[in-house]
Amino acid sequence: MVRIGIIDDNDYELDDIRAAIFTSWKKSSEIAEELDFRTYSLEKTLDFKEKLEAELLSDIERREIQSLIVDYKLDSLRKVLAGKDIVEYLRDMVPAFPVVILTNAPAGSKQEAEIDPDKVYDKHEFLRIGSNESDEMSLKIYLNIKRYIKRRTELEASLSAALNELSSRPGADIDVTLLSNISETEVDLSKYVPIDKSLAEKAFDLSELKGLIEEISKLESRLE
Repeated sequence: MVRIGIIDDNDYELDDIRAAIFTSWKKSSEIAEELDFRTYSLEKTLDFKEKLEAELLSDIERREIQSLIVDYKLDSLRKVLAGKDIVEYLRDMVPAFPVVILTNAPAGSKQEAEIDPDKVYDKHEFLRIGSNESDEMSLKIYLNIKRYIKRRTELEASLSAALNELSSRPGADIDVTLLSNISETEVDLSKYVPIDKSLAEKAFDLSELKGLIEEISKLESRLE
């Protein structure tokens, strides 16, 4: 099951977005996964932006969504939230999570420094259900989802194995290299999913560990 989140304040376009992806995926012989959608409620309240951001991060962490499609303007939320705000927020928090921004003015959106041009899709072309352009964009969404799921799964498995190895060792047998690998894996994983303080960090002060590793590296360099 693959679930795509959608943020759009136009109910008619919500239906068209779902139809465009569903139609394209059904036509492709390389897509076997079932498809579902998660539509986010939009409210023009002062704290809506913070609530939506928290909800998105929670859904990403719990694997409730594997990609997000966002309308660029969100006219009904003017002065409260713009689509590009969501894209920028997720770029900062989980930069490897697949996000697409739909806009009727793709050229202008692609020129904005905060937005990755590859994530900007022409809404008019995308909603031409069954067209080659719509199929191509929909397939790209699928491929990005597959890449995201694969890499996140690999990193989570690697981290889990390393943490299990760490917990199985007696306190006197702490492997600095293992702790360093755990720290690096967490940094990589944090690009795909929001993660809290790790088991390794709870058990050890990794900030001190990093300093120790740097000192060891300097010492090794002097000895070479």
